[in-house]
Amino acid sequence: MKNLKRIICVLLSICCLLTCTLSVSAADYSDSANDSTTYWSISSSEKEMVYSRPMFDTKELITATDLGVEAFGKLIDIHAQGDKIYLLDTDGRLVIFDEKLNLIKDISTLTFNNEEITFVDAEGIYADNNGNIYICDTANERLLILDAEYNVTNILTVPQHDMWPADLHYKPIKAVVDNMGYLYVLSKGSFYGAAMYTPELEFKGFYGANVTTTSVLAAVNNLWDVLFTNTEKLSRSAKTLPFSFVDMVLGADGYVYTCTSANSFDNRGAVRRLNPNGTNILIDKSGQSP
Repeated sequence: MKNLKRIICVLLSICCLLTCTLSVSAADYSDSANDSTTYWSISSSEKEMVYSRPMFDTKELITATDLGVEAFGKLIDIHAQGDKIYLLDTDGRLVIFDEKLNLIKDISTLTFNNEEITFVDAEGIYADNNGNIYICDTANERLLILDAEYNVTNILTVPQHDMWPADLHYKPIKAVVDNMGYLYVLSKGSFYGAAMYTPELEFKGFYGANVTTTSVLAAVNNLWDVLFTNTEKLSRSAKTLPFSFVDMVLGADGYVYTCTSANSFDNRGAVRRLNPNGTNILIDKSGQSP
């Protein structure tokens, strides 16, 4: 009987220790400055937020003072190519460092044809393997192309081409160059995919546009609206459009990867890998191409 009592006491002590440990761990996570959460599905329509172990932790905080440059306004984009790191500030600055974070160049103004160029509110920066730099000068509706010596060599504006929709503004936010030298420019709000240019910077059309899915009933309803809805009501109706890309990168495998905004039709296809034809070849768990 004494041995049984001892065993029971030991088991109770272990349970108390486990309970305390779990409670402290949960408190550590919930009170941490690096809260990490995930969602567990309770039902088809309900999810519960739970704390989880953080996947990443802050190792070091680097400020403009640490880098020896003037304070940044708002860093909007970063790109690393070779041994250089490019930081883009929406205040109209491009700051370039080497791999050891030594300052190489701090650029706020450029010149082209003896005219001064600024790029305030630019949203994207990219550099190719040849050292050419592409600044997505979003607010000014143009793409600035610099050579390795930081000279502006080309400025791309809205293409004067039949394939470019008349109502589509040219607001570059991302640019990449593939291994064949083709340039892809992502324009804010474009539902047509990325604008594609040849190595000679000739506009050739759109690349990798998303598609929308619809049901037979929706198609019949759309046809009914077209046939029997008056012009005023039709002008107020919302059209089903494909979702635009919000980001684009060139992978180490040479494929262009795109990220799409939230899709209300389904949750598949937020990230896509596009082949040279612009077709998504990233297969999901079901064996289908989103």
